[in-house]
Amino acid sequence: MSTVLIKTKVDENHRVILELPDVSPGDIEVELRILSRPHQAEVDIPKTRDLVKKKLEVAGLSKETLPSPEALDISEEERERLSKVFLNMRPLSEQIIEDREDRV
Repeated sequence: MSTVLIKTKVDENHRVILELPDVSPGDIEVELRILSRPHQAEVDIPKTRDLVKKKLEVAGLSKETLPSPEALDISEEERERLSKVFLNMRPLSEQIIEDREDRV
């Protein structure tokens, strides 16, 4: 049995690509030794909140691109109709819990 030491880096997608020297086909064993851990500030990972905000802006669904509730012109009849629709509904929190139950 011979040992070959190969140093490489892990990319941002947590992948390692190994170029093996002239090794005969067959089983091998790979041992992973982490030499250093970068500080969080050194890792260039966008914050989830910023990423979601940017996606919402691109889709035209951000707080800045949606009209304010005051800007919506709703007639009294439509307002009355909507109030009746939502009046007898279960709380939204219960509906969300019910929807997520099959995924837990």
